[in-house]
Amino acid sequence: MLSKFLLIISLFFVLTDFYQSSTAYAFTFINFYVDSFEDTFSYPKEGIVVIPNGKIKLSVLEEYSYLNKNIRI
Repeated sequence: MLSKFLLIISLFFVLTDFYQSSTAYAFTFINFYVDSFEDTFSYPKEGIVVIPNGKIKLSVLEEYSYLNKNIRI
């Protein structure tokens, strides 16, 4: 009886862990600009927040090329 209970509990935790790890990085990024240094600017599609008065809040991910990193430093 105890072994069945432990088996069910451990199966529950394994499935829960698998589900969380598969949905943790579910953001789809949309690229909206690539400059002359091949730097990419994008935002997460699911991360858009609509604020009252018709404003939109979003976070931007900036990925700089090796050349532009050296120029900025």
